[in-house]
Amino acid sequence: MGAHSPELLQLDLWDEHLPTTVGVKPTTVLSYGLGADSTLILIDMLRDPLSYGLEPDLSDLIVITATVGSEWEDTVRLVEEHIFPLLRRHRVRYIQVARCGPYEADGWEVLADSRAPQKFVPRGRWTLMDELSLNGTVVQAAGGNTCSLKYKGWPLDQWGLTEFPDRPFRKIVGYHAREGKRATTYDACQQKDNAKARRTICTVEYPLIERGWDRDVVEARLFTEFGFVWPKSYCTFCVYSGSCAAKPAHMARLRDHLSQAVEVLALEYTSMALNENGSFYPKETLYDRVAEDGNTAALRALEDHLSSTEWALYRIRRVFPAARTDSCRERHGDSCRSPWPGCVDPETGERTPPCMQWHGPTCREPQPACRDASRKGKASRSVKIVFKGTRAQVARLIRSRAQDNDEHVEEAFGHPLGHVRSQALSRSSRFPTVEEFHAIAPSGVIEKQKENFEKLWRETCRQLRIPV
Repeated sequence: MGAHSPELLQLDLWDEHLPTTVGVKPTTVLSYGLGADSTLILIDMLRDPLSYGLEPDLSDLIVITATVGSEWEDTVRLVEEHIFPLLRRHRVRYIQVARCGPYEADGWEVLADSRAPQKFVPRGRWTLMDELSLNGTVVQAAGGNTCSLKYKGWPLDQWGLTEFPDRPFRKIVGYHAREGKRATTYDACQQKDNAKARRTICTVEYPLIERGWDRDVVEARLFTEFGFVWPKSYCTFCVYSGSCAAKPAHMARLRDHLSQAVEVLALEYTSMALNENGSFYPKETLYDRVAEDGNTAALRALEDHLSSTEWALYRIRRVFPAARTDSCRERHGDSCRSPWPGCVDPETGERTPPCMQWHGPTCREPQPACRDASRKGKASRSVKIVFKGTRAQVARLIRSRAQDNDEHVEEAFGHPLGHVRSQALSRSSRFPTVEEFHAIAPSGVIEKQKENFEKLWRETCRQLRIPV
């Protein structure tokens, strides 16, 4: 299947309303996430299409999945064994879409589009795991559902705009009866998209919420249907697997899927080498939980992986700015480096008296009242690769390099297996501050820093009177 670039798919929706087809029944699109909730809806639709407002032959139904690229192998197997035969029997159109890269400009692609699906396409040309591995990080719980919006919501939206450029469609979403807040949030996002497009892109319905079916009802009905509990669908590295309710099932899956367990454990190990706070869970590591679970097979396999893979010596620099104050956010909005709307007189283009009083000589730079030196703002990071080789080679190199530069080598044990670092600059408890260190970890992390990082590094070092 071909890739789609946003530039090629740009729709002219901004200056005028596109005509809609009057009297035409909208197509129903089920957003199929492979998990229990949407699986029950799909089975119910196939058994009783009329109760869902569908044609008896299901000709007006499309089932679509946004493929993130790290689905559990058992979920894929169950979909292929139990769901795909039903889609083939009823000739229902099934589609898979995915991102083509980390940026929207990279576009999206259709991985599969068939009325007789046989095999689930496990990944596209770019996945969330690719992004995490190349950046040497893990998904953060503080990020909310941003990864889902990026890797599921965005390609699904792009497909919808392309498939239905001039008429609305009907979207079915599998939130269960205890997920009313999620539905409210989703409705608000869809309303914003509709307003931006100046038309109704789609209407959204939640059959499980309408029927009052919560997760217990869903799982019970699926157990009656199949004779087993349908597993949850989520990425192998999902941070929400750390909740108390999800933990037992997650540990069981890590025992059952050794290769996927090693991939996730290795991701965490590398993440913590570059950032001591880069574990999956706030107060403990995934490694700790796997060890507590007695999954020695996964721990041995991780050791084998770390011993046989290529390693690298990385140079890490970070700049930690001071956090913005509440008064700054109130006056300046999202950005402190741009004039607040009340700072410029729209008629004369000149700065207003309140702006002169609040900001002083310049409005473009943060003022002292805009920053709180006791709180950390959003950090900027630079990653450089110094050398690649075997684990023993990079271990010798970091020690010899540290000795030549009179740097302290520390055995960091934030992770149970430990990390080796040499510290050049240590950050302080007041902000702004900087830090610089070298660390060894499996190779695969790319060199990366923002375009303005070097300027920011120099300015911060000068402010702190640190030789650049």
